[in-house]
Amino acid sequence: MGSTIKTWLRAINDIVHDLAAGAWPGTVFALWLVRRGAASALGAQAASDLARTWTWILTVMLVALVVQVATGGVRLFYWKAPVAPDLVQRKGRIAGAKHAVFAIVFVSAAVTAFMVLQ
Repeated sequence: MGSTIKTWLRAINDIVHDLAAGAWPGTVFALWLVRRGAASALGAQAASDLARTWTWILTVMLVALVVQVATGGVRLFYWKAPVAPDLVQRKGRIAGAKHAVFAIVFVSAAVTAFMVLQ
């Protein structure tokens, strides 16, 4: 595979990875908005709409998580390639810090979603 194609595939993978990372907290915000709107809307139609909306949002959350893990796995195969050998350790520490921050955001979003669902 040509160098240009690999570069484009890496860029696309990185973009999809980052979009999936933002989808999880974004859907938690959507859950909050739906819950807030449901509190003021009563009736059978509102309950039906709410159930469909919850299903859609939770599906997006799960798909985002799967995409996040899959694209992160792909990144494992090339993250060292564009980095000078003397910087690999530093980039590894930065990636570790990024993943720690992501874990905090992810857990915070999951706790928030759980509280919204209550």
